[in-house]
Amino acid sequence: MKPLPRLLALLLLWLLAGPLVATPPTVLTLPIASKLDLSDHLDFLLDPGGTWTIAQVATVQAPGFSPLPRQLPSPLGDPTSPGVVLWLRLTLERPPAGPDEAWLEVAPATLDDVRLFVPQPGGGFSERRSGQAWPWSEREVDYRQPLFRLQPEVEPTTYYLRLETRLPSRPALTLWPPLAFTEAAMAEARVWGLYFGVYALIALLHAFFWMWSQERTHYLFTLYVALNLLAALIAGGWLQQAQPDFWLPGLANAVMAALICLSLPVMQRFIFDYVGLLRGSAFWRRQVLGAANLVAVVGLLLVLGGFPDLALALAKPARGLLIGLSLLLALGLAWHGDERARSFLLAFGLYGLGLVVDLARTRGWLPPGLLSDQGLAIGALLQTLVLSLSIFSVHKRLRREKTLAEAQAAAERRLREEQEDFLSLVSHEVRTPLSIIAAAAHNLLLDPTLDAKGRARGEKIRRASDRLTRLMDDYLSTERLASADAPLRRAPLDLGRICNAAMDDLRDTPGPEMILEASPVPICTGDAGLLRLAIRNLLQNARRHSPPTEPVLIHLDVAEGGLRVRVRDAGAGVPAEDLPLIFRRFRRGHNSTETGAGLGLYLVDKVARRHGGRAGVTNLATGGCEFSLWLPLEEPNP
Repeated sequence: MKPLPRLLALLLLWLLAGPLVATPPTVLTLPIASKLDLSDHLDFLLDPGGTWTIAQVATVQAPGFSPLPRQLPSPLGDPTSPGVVLWLRLTLERPPAGPDEAWLEVAPATLDDVRLFVPQPGGGFSERRSGQAWPWSEREVDYRQPLFRLQPEVEPTTYYLRLETRLPSRPALTLWPPLAFTEAAMAEARVWGLYFGVYALIALLHAFFWMWSQERTHYLFTLYVALNLLAALIAGGWLQQAQPDFWLPGLANAVMAALICLSLPVMQRFIFDYVGLLRGSAFWRRQVLGAANLVAVVGLLLVLGGFPDLALALAKPARGLLIGLSLLLALGLAWHGDERARSFLLAFGLYGLGLVVDLARTRGWLPPGLLSDQGLAIGALLQTLVLSLSIFSVHKRLRREKTLAEAQAAAERRLREEQEDFLSLVSHEVRTPLSIIAAAAHNLLLDPTLDAKGRARGEKIRRASDRLTRLMDDYLSTERLASADAPLRRAPLDLGRICNAAMDDLRDTPGPEMILEASPVPICTGDAGLLRLAIRNLLQNARRHSPPTEPVLIHLDVAEGGLRVRVRDAGAGVPAEDLPLIFRRFRRGHNSTETGAGLGLYLVDKVARRHGGRAGVTNLATGGCEFSLWLPLEEPNP
């Protein structure tokens, strides 16, 4: 620390702690009936540079000790004030007939360097070590958190505790009777075992469902829960206690920092995948994921460089920003009733509350207690439970919707098959009487005694029979159109003549008058029979929905580099919900009162697309609608 900041820190200590003389220690008398929180029984001293020795601290050469406040002037492990060492002073005495031992527990398990200085009868102090920076073998008790045995004399015995860490922490010291600690440690192990067991069970369930369904959401959630579970096990010292020989000094905090960094991109990908945030903006989605990846990579590099504290100082605010941004984006979806967005708000809201409680406890704004000390763990577990239940609920709903959709599709497929069978039956049954009518009309016209009036009637019957036969052949061609391998019979043609021929096919049928308004158009290529069928279907559809007194208008012109046929009627128009579906096979409008199989407009669209063109429909502001058939002038590439 530079001279000026150190001078300012010493001045602040002097203002807070009083003159540079040692204050009398607070004496605590054994025995204690149960565990005792030492927050109100400790005196503290901050060593800004971490250079003072026990000899200096125990004498008047150092600033005086003061009662430990709820909020330290310089938080331990704060990246803004690195290198600060916290000295704590505890004075114990015991009556002649009292117990001769008490156990001192120091939390949290992530503290790097914990040293207890015990006064010796001949003067000086003996040093005991614990914490992540020291080998596990140097611990007095094989326990996940630093634990020391204290054996005070009848006269007051003053102990000094030196705490140093690179991770933000609010140390908590507890004095235990040995038997009470053993019983509490066993009960605590059962509770935490249940806690981590729930975590592990959730991870295994989603891993199983991921392998079974191959759904990305289950995979990301499994990975997210597994990373959080491992980080929590290390933060609590459970993995270190289970495998003490594996964890070299300083390794546990480095691994925990790396896990937290890795969880950032996994968390954000899970949020995007599960909630569907920024689904319509691929650019911003990539930017957010890129930022999460960048923070993770920089954090991992810092961990590898030996700076896990800086990695956490980068990762934790980034995690808070990403969660806050995601919560804001999810509000809009939740407002519109999105089930997953609401579950996400609840889950990460609980987790965010746990983060706030943890920060307040670290800063000393909250007193020690179950909720304040374990606020983050409780919030994380509630978050995991809510998300897990929500994922399975959404999965169940989607499966139900998929089953219903498959059933509906199967029903529609059966209906189409029945319609096709019906059409085939009708076409077969109609061909026989049509053949008889055509033969009778032909024989009638061969009669030399037939007068002119009778001959005209016979010709009319023959033309009608031929037209019905062509219609049956055209409708049967839908199966040929459905085959992608069926080639078009392309040839140069005059589209104006095709329009006139389609009108001639319908002149003897009841319906409104048809008027063709055609400007000179160039010759195009196409299948004359199919185009005649498509235009005739458009005319039939328009005449069917127009009043008998309103003519159907046919416009033929050049537009957008191709030829366009527009057919206008004066009917009621097409309902808005039917516009996107009007050209589907076997689809009939909701306002249709005419009989039909729903094939006419489907054939129009099919013919247009086979020619490289398109069919369209537009409701007119003056009433009625306009169907269009656009064809390119040049033959499209195969």
